Amino acid sequence: MSDPGQHEWHRLAVGVGLWIGRIIDQSAHRARLVAELAATRAELAEVSREAGVLAERARMARDIHDTVAQGFTSVLLLLDALESELGDGPEQARVYLQRARDTARDNLGEARSLIEAATPPGLRAASLPAALRQVVDRLGPDLPGGATLTVEGEPRPLPAELEVVALRAGQEALANVRRHAGASRVEVCIRYSRGLLGLRVSDDGRGFDPGARNTGFGLAGLRERVTAAGGSVAVRSSPGAGVTVDVELPA
Repeated sequence: MSDPGQHEWHRLAVGVGLWIGRIIDQSAHRARLVAELAATRAELAEVSREAGVLAERARMARDIHDTVAQGFTSVLLLLDALESELGDGPEQARVYLQRARDTARDNLGEARSLIEAATPPGLRAASLPAALRQVVDRLGPDLPGGATLTVEGEPRPLPAELEVVALRAGQEALANVRRHAGASRVEVCIRYSRGLLGLRVSDDGRGFDPGARNTGFGLAGLRERVTAAGGSVAVRSSPGAGVTVDVELPA
């Protein structure tokens, strides 16, 4: 005959064991959440820091272009005009003119080098579509359905600061796809039209409710960057229906 006290003790021990197991599982889950939160905060902090650096670089590049580079270009044009006016005049004047022209040309080259140094590496030796294609191609192998890039309209050179904003917007949107979307594929489209540059990033992931609080996965930073450049951002999504991010920039 079994002892009722021992049976009750056994049930209590099993219950306590299950309770401890749940506590351990919950603690491990919380630890993972804390680690993910810390990693996300670190990423956001780095993106914010990088955005500030890029904004300052873009400002400096714009200032150099609008002042120093334009000034040297004007000097060269004036020297050319003066030489044509001299005709067959004094040779010594021509020597000084040539020295001035060489100095202006050398300094114009230096100014252009500073502007180039302020441009992200992906845009230094490539067009905006080519730089975006590099980002898309890096993400493609991580998605079962791959990643594609299409270009609509005729690509044309745009101001460096505008291309930086477009490239960073694409990078941030694709980083969100990698980290949060759970997508099998993503499609990127860059559109050139008169006075406008469009960028669309669409995925078939889990989506989210744009009206809910604490959602968006870093889209606030993307909006801030684009808005500062005079553009706009539209986000369409719903749970289970993926996410589409549309960026428009004046061009």
